[in-house]
Amino acid sequence: MAELSVKDVAVALYNGNIQTKFGRSEEEGNELLRKAILKTAGCENGWDKYVFEHNKHLVFKLLSEVLEEVVGEQLMQQYEAWVDYRSVALGDTIEFKVPNKDLFEVGMVADGTDNLRRQRILHGKVAMQSFQLGVKIYEEYVMFVMGKIDFVDMINRVAKSVNNALMRIVVKGIEQAYVPVGTEKYGYAGTYSDDEVLRVANNVEAKTGLKPVIYGTKGALANLRKSSQALWADADKNEFREMGHVGMFNGYQVVEIPNFMDVNDNLVLKQDELFIIPEGTKIIKLVNEGNAEVFESTDQHARLDNQIEYQFIQRFQLGVLKSNVYGVVIISQ
Repeated sequence: MAELSVKDVAVALYNGNIQTKFGRSEEEGNELLRKAILKTAGCENGWDKYVFEHNKHLVFKLLSEVLEEVVGEQLMQQYEAWVDYRSVALGDTIEFKVPNKDLFEVGMVADGTDNLRRQRILHGKVAMQSFQLGVKIYEEYVMFVMGKIDFVDMINRVAKSVNNALMRIVVKGIEQAYVPVGTEKYGYAGTYSDDEVLRVANNVEAKTGLKPVIYGTKGALANLRKSSQALWADADKNEFREMGHVGMFNGYQVVEIPNFMDVNDNLVLKQDELFIIPEGTKIIKLVNEGNAEVFESTDQHARLDNQIEYQFIQRFQLGVLKSNVYGVVIISQ
């Protein structure tokens, strides 16, 4: 597989575009990846338990690199509009500033005087929380002996599981940071109204001098301009058909935040909230710290059930950039 890298094939398979990127079918892509893993294990000419045992740490290293690439690829592609995703070495971090949106106070100066208070814009910092995500999987030992482990399926399932768990934490952070505001200027609760959303957005823009972006789940964003659908242009109709909501609302950009279920099968984000936040920065700061790890967590002889366990662990840092001025619209049914 000299012409194609293992990472590129894995990412293309994960995203379902192996045909468009490399002109290969999914079956061909799976076979390319399987052969690459077997070659790394020294078993390209047939499964050999002892050869695999000798080379298995090379296989774990390859799988960890592929999984790390797949996880990062999905995050960058699907959540680019509102997630700032970076990678750093283990133990390092990135200092993200919270831009101060306040304008300088300007006062009238009487002739012959110079009595003005000095002002300086002070920026804050995003508090980053470090944590690990991991998943443990197992397989019957005989499946390893016979060489019937579907590594492609394992990569996809582990990557999707990690991504879902990670994004549950991310959207929960948004819910906790952008709580409903107590002032009517930047908040509204009641029956949905385009006029009320526009009023809150206008107030946020007037206060900060920046156009706000309207964030929300698909269900919440579907309310925007719904009452005036009969007057929609074809572009708006196409957007609604493809995305489930309009892409612009009275000149303000609209960004969908995906929703996820928690461990109790409850939606993490409420379906009745719109977050109106000044533009100019991505609200989520997500850092991949260090390299992902894949390793065997038990010795096969230490288990009475003759099964083998493997773990995937990846460390992240998460911060939510909370603007000093923002709006929240809560829609009652």
